[in-house]
Amino acid sequence: MKNTAPKHLPIEQRKKWDGLYSAALNTARMSHPDDEKTQHTVALKEANKMLAVAPPKSAAEIDKLEDWQVQSRVTKEIDDVPHRRR
Repeated sequence: MKNTAPKHLPIEQRKKWDGLYSAALNTARMSHPDDEKTQHTVALKEANKMLAVAPPKSAAEIDKLEDWQVQSRVTKEIDDVPHRRR
């Protein structure tokens, strides 16, 4: 019952996710030795923490995020002036 990193992640982030999952799974096996389902749930929650992104407060913050952390980046023209939408 091995979980794998989300497919949309770049290779480096998948490796990081897999490492976090494996480390958390090993710890969970000690904490919950008789409950495999709980072990994997704990490991999944821990690995998924790396996917959390604080909501950006500005377009500049959106631009600082990596592509895998952003669902979309949109620039809208208002009176011929480009405006970044968040």
